[in-house]
Amino acid sequence: MVRRRPGEAYKPQCFAPTVKFGGGSVMIWGCFSKAGIGQMRLCQGRLNQATYEVILEENWLPSALTMFPNSEDWFFQQDNAPCHTARSIKVWMKDHQIKTLSWPAQSPDLNPIENLWNVIKRKMDGEGATESATTKAVKCFNIFNHDSWPEDQEDLVDHGADDLAFLLDHFSPVLTRNGVNTEFAKEEFVGLKLLIARMFKDKTYLSLWELMLTREPCCSEYKNIMHLVHILLVLPVSSVVYERGRESNQMLEHPFTQTQWKI
Repeated sequence: MVRRRPGEAYKPQCFAPTVKFGGGSVMIWGCFSKAGIGQMRLCQGRLNQATYEVILEENWLPSALTMFPNSEDWFFQQDNAPCHTARSIKVWMKDHQIKTLSWPAQSPDLNPIENLWNVIKRKMDGEGATESATTKAVKCFNIFNHDSWPEDQEDLVDHGADDLAFLLDHFSPVLTRNGVNTEFAKEEFVGLKLLIARMFKDKTYLSLWELMLTREPCCSEYKNIMHLVHILLVLPVSSVVYERGRESNQMLEHPFTQTQWKI
């Protein structure tokens, strides 16, 4: 609302400016891992397979070699944008012997870099430290940490119910496409917790869930909840990754942090 005197309707100081169509944007490519942040690049114009290959050659590959100088035990994760899945890019990956992580289509919320983008967006919008849905999902995955489960069986039955409901809702597009019944998943989680507490309490976190995903009859009897476990294990979304993303944001003292970031 603008307050004005009679006769001042068209004076510039009495107008409330608005921005149409988002006010424009700048596309910036970036990458990071738990080893640190990589290079960033301002993308001129439309990002197609040709420009993406240049980014891979000039920015991504040097970043990867810097972050993992003495190891080949890592995967490259990207979404299924057309420029990422183009034939020429697949050939480039094969020629450079790059191992890529299999990725479901149209799943931006599963991408760990979304945490970094969200931190930057909140900082730009002045929203403070409000927790994003993606960040909350990462924290909710702690319900699968059997070391934190209560000893009492009655408490164990109800443990993590609210967090599980949030995860099933948050990842519902991915789960639905894979034929997951969320109500069955809730029932299976109760049975799975009791089974683990009775027979597999001595297993380490990673060995336990790798066993559950591959051992019959567990992987078939608990197939609905196992889809959520699969998301947990195959994605590099951990508190370590998120904190690295926050550290990366703090180090980004660059004028383009005032613009919109996209990947």
